[in-house]
Amino acid sequence: MRARLQRWWQGWLTRRLPARREVTLDHRRIFIFLSATGATLVLISLAVFIAGLDYGNNLLLGLSFLLASLLLLSIYHTYANLSGLRIRAWVGSPGYAGAQARFHLQLSVPPQRRECGAVRCVWAGQEIEVAVVGAEMRVDFALPVHRRGWYRPPRLQLSSTYPLGLLRCWTWIEFDLRALVYPAPLAATVLPVSGAAERAGAGVALPGEEDFAGLRTYRPGDARAQIAWRQAARAQTLLSKVRVTEAASVPMLDWAFYAGLAREQRLSHLCWWVLTLTRQERAYGLRLPGVEIAIAAGAPQQQRCLEALALFELAP
Repeated sequence: MRARLQRWWQGWLTRRLPARREVTLDHRRIFIFLSATGATLVLISLAVFIAGLDYGNNLLLGLSFLLASLLLLSIYHTYANLSGLRIRAWVGSPGYAGAQARFHLQLSVPPQRRECGAVRCVWAGQEIEVAVVGAEMRVDFALPVHRRGWYRPPRLQLSSTYPLGLLRCWTWIEFDLRALVYPAPLAATVLPVSGAAERAGAGVALPGEEDFAGLRTYRPGDARAQIAWRQAARAQTLLSKVRVTEAASVPMLDWAFYAGLAREQRLSHLCWWVLTLTRQERAYGLRLPGVEIAIAAGAPQQQRCLEALALFELAP
């Protein structure tokens, strides 16, 4: 029964609050109800009212009416605190399995209002309370990720009991965004290059450039003729051509080298070598079953290889 209720609740939330990249809170997205303090105030007000009727005491009746008026005014102010608040989310940086992926929230208030007080943000178990003072505010979250592939963050809960804590106003937001999670890097001592892969990486010739083996990050002292201007303009960073003679030691990271290990352990070792070779500014390639990435160097090559490792043998 609990599982059925949970599925019904999640389905209702999805229909009522569809996934968006940017959300502006209004009456359709905001829920409001008494807090524990507000419920206590209602009981006290009711008890004072009954006592005033029983004893015919106008002072007690006036006090009960005052408490009820305070509660009614709090309904408006608590709702108005969240109403009009705009929330935009984006992926800050991908993460590695077992670590964290970074997400950013931007909270902005309507132009006619310059403040939104005591907003509590709860996302994937992390809780941050902020007051939006001024036009906008950025809030950073580092959400835990446990497995490689595409990660969709859970719903974000925004709530507030401002200004008196008598009512609780809240909403659930599902963002239409995802982050790519790479395998967890696992150190290895031997470069995963088999004999066939090493021969393949020793000379990768392109039509018209028989001595061309790949690209790497520009190093001071490289000749101008060695700079790959077209690829450098596309990548927004200087890249140098690697010749066959220079590429004799260029590794082609090979999945088959780790035969006998579990799939995730293989991917973790390859991920570690991709990061290590990029940090050393060396050119390299990657060969997986059904996937082969040509020899190159630099941040674009690292991004291609890490993405291939993250999505390897995963359903679309």
